[in-house]
Amino acid sequence: MAGSEYVRFSRPHIHERCQKLKHHGLIRFLGNGVYIITDEGRQYLDGDLDAAELEQDEE
Repeated sequence: MAGSEYVRFSRPHIHERCQKLKHHGLIRFLGNGVYIITDEGRQYLDGDLDAAELEQDEE
C-alpha cells in the first residue's frame, strides 16, 4: 500500500491501523508484512457484523 499513488499514509500509520484491526480479529498477520482478512473481517465488510460485537484478541 505504501508504494501506491492512491494511499497517502505513512508506513507507520498503516502499521498502527493494521495492529488495531488485528487485535479485533478482523485481519491476521502472516509475516513479512502480509495480512489477510479473517472471516470476521469479511463479515464486517459485508455489513453482517456490528463493530460493537468485536472484542480484542488476547496476545
